[in-house]
Amino acid sequence: MRAHSNLVLQVIKSQAGTIAKAILEGVMNSIDQAAKNIAVTITAKLVRITDDGRGFAGQIVKDVFEEFGNPHPMDDEGFAKDTVFGKFRIGRGQMFAFGKNTWRSANFRMITDVEKWGLDYDYEEGHPDQPGCIVEIDLYDALSLRDIQHTVDQITKFCRYTDRNLVVNGKSVATDPATLKWDVVNDLAYIKKKVVEHRYRNGTGLDVYQQGVFVESLPLSEFGLEGVIVIRQEVSVNFARNQVLRRCARWKKIAQLLKEEGIRSASNKKKLNRQEARNFVEEYAGGGSVDHGVFYDTACLPDVTGKLWSPHQLYNLIHTRSDTPKILRDADGRVSLCFGPKGDHEAEKVMQLKRAVVLDEVVLEWLHADDIDDPAEQGAAAIKVICEVLPSRSDEQPYDRFRGMLVWADYKLLLEDVDDRDYHRLSPDEYTQREDDFVRCIENVMSHLDYSVNGFQDRENRSAGIGQTDLTKAWTDGVSHITFDRNFVATLNLSMERDWFKAGLIVADMYAFTSDSTAEKDDSVECLQRYADFTEALPDACRRAYQVFINMMLRRGGKLPKPIQENIIKEAEAYAHEQHVYKDEEASASPHGVN
Repeated sequence: MRAHSNLVLQVIKSQAGTIAKAILEGVMNSIDQAAKNIAVTITAKLVRITDDGRGFAGQIVKDVFEEFGNPHPMDDEGFAKDTVFGKFRIGRGQMFAFGKNTWRSANFRMITDVEKWGLDYDYEEGHPDQPGCIVEIDLYDALSLRDIQHTVDQITKFCRYTDRNLVVNGKSVATDPATLKWDVVNDLAYIKKKVVEHRYRNGTGLDVYQQGVFVESLPLSEFGLEGVIVIRQEVSVNFARNQVLRRCARWKKIAQLLKEEGIRSASNKKKLNRQEARNFVEEYAGGGSVDHGVFYDTACLPDVTGKLWSPHQLYNLIHTRSDTPKILRDADGRVSLCFGPKGDHEAEKVMQLKRAVVLDEVVLEWLHADDIDDPAEQGAAAIKVICEVLPSRSDEQPYDRFRGMLVWADYKLLLEDVDDRDYHRLSPDEYTQREDDFVRCIENVMSHLDYSVNGFQDRENRSAGIGQTDLTKAWTDGVSHITFDRNFVATLNLSMERDWFKAGLIVADMYAFTSDSTAEKDDSVECLQRYADFTEALPDACRRAYQVFINMMLRRGGKLPKPIQENIIKEAEAYAHEQHVYKDEEASASPHGVN
């Protein structure tokens, strides 16, 4: 088989999507030539890479540059013997693609221009001796100031943990990882198990560096880790060097290390995020390295409201002696466990009525039970995995304390006897003083949001009210009112600004409904857009409501929490100081020195 010359040209033009990736290739070439000091200068029309490495000339230039893909000598594991990064001798094409290249080293000069000459190049000897190597790229497309800064940022991210003195546009951008503090240090890698805060990091997950150079970012769900790993040995990567080949034997060892560290981190966390919970549950259900006892005590099973449950908490629902259990049990003492879509109106209602725990249906996938067609069998399979944990006492047989006491149920059937109209609005005469204060302040929020979104002419003018229901925190008819459940209002600390935001978010949610919210949940695009519109104006509205409440308390002579009192005193002192300074300045300006 043969490769057409057009394939070589496409390899040159298509390896790198950005100039930063091409510059990275130049930096890695410098490291392969044993350079200790590397300088990169990026301007609108020119990129210059200078190093103090071995350089190259003569027959080596012709062997390397004339033939793409002439491999380096390899060891038994398939890694190059004479370089840190080089393997296939095709990477330099990334620099060719972005502009006319001029290479200087020793006494030679080589020029490439793929736009004009294609695969041809110009080579000359007899030039003044040049230590190391200099590569200049006359860019085909000029860079804007924003492009230059973005390229500098990318190079800084790409080369952040190289152990060479790398300077980009006059600024040192690399740090030897051996000089930094890491959570895990061994022969395989350095690992930092938290997000490293810097401007060059984008999003969550695990940034993978091979011998100091960035390769790829792994999603949080893959190993349950976010942070940085710097692999200390070479691992196999693809041609573009932007992904580790998962079949690499060295990578398999590192992947096992990451998996163990991810589980260890999740086990020690008080609260997992959704991706960490998924990784943790899938690892346990797949027979991985999660211990039974650790799974039993870790809150990792999300319900439809977003709360995470541990198997231990589910066990306590069955064996609680409380007169007011969190979830009601049947005559045989069993607790129902359901699965439904996150945010489902009926599923949330089941939990509010304490009739069952309704886990997010994604848990079925995490527990590898989603490929069963029958919902009852699917639920039973998931429950079996959840319940198969070691008991708290070693003298008991495994799983006996759970067996048959946690049962699957269809959450919709648990609502057959529930009247959706079981919502009772109270008259203002029935409000407590605190509830009356809340209504007056929350109407201030509602008025502000209504005006901000609908304007003066199209205002909806809904009123606020207090009511009683076991089904939700608030409800609306979509036209005239938003009514808050009395029990929910009782949970709010009205002296705390954050709790006004809690109430405000519910107001925004209710304004999203233009029909009865007690009916089927509205997931239309229009409803979601209205919610987004109202939440945009929410912060200022909630701060106003909070201030209105504080002023009401002050006028009434009510006692405010100490932090609020101290804040008011500070504001008053600052205002008095400003007034004093103003009067002093005014007096000094008077011709008689007095006001």
